[in-house]
Amino acid sequence: MRIVLVFQHFQIDGAGSSKPADLATYLAGRGHDVTVICARRGVEAAADLPPGRVARGHYQGLRLIAIEVPYAQGMRFVRRLWSFFVFAAWACWALLRLPAYDVLLASSTPLTVGFVGLLSRYVRRRPWVFELRDLWPEAPWLDGWIPSRRLYEIATRLEEGFYREAHAICAIS
Repeated sequence: MRIVLVFQHFQIDGAGSSKPADLATYLAGRGHDVTVICARRGVEAAADLPPGRVARGHYQGLRLIAIEVPYAQGMRFVRRLWSFFVFAAWACWALLRLPAYDVLLASSTPLTVGFVGLLSRYVRRRPWVFELRDLWPEAPWLDGWIPSRRLYEIATRLEEGFYREAHAICAIS
């Protein structure tokens, strides 16, 4: 099976969850053709990527498409949101350039990866699975990261729309 995984936060090296990398290498080890679209941060040292906004590389049987997008835990709301949208836009661009695939898994966080799933469904005509790693937008709202009720309501409508449009949803607990 040809599988595309979309993780803005995909860690091969450095701090963070290795669950996405473990899933990807497990699938590749089982004989699947796996392409990972991810942020460059967290993969660049291990994958030896060439320079550029969108770099292609390989790691343990995976094809990587790594997107240069600024992100840090200390970013304020607007910069963080901008990072999420920039990643989603470049991930959509990368997805349009891929050869045929069978299924796409888009993993939040952030919620904006749902746009890549919609592109898979309506433009590439491929099913997508929406993996929920955090409760968006509920968690950032409760933590005070979303500064207004109106933005929270918009994000909630996006979330509900992504749920309706996904072919399947899986939740990480």
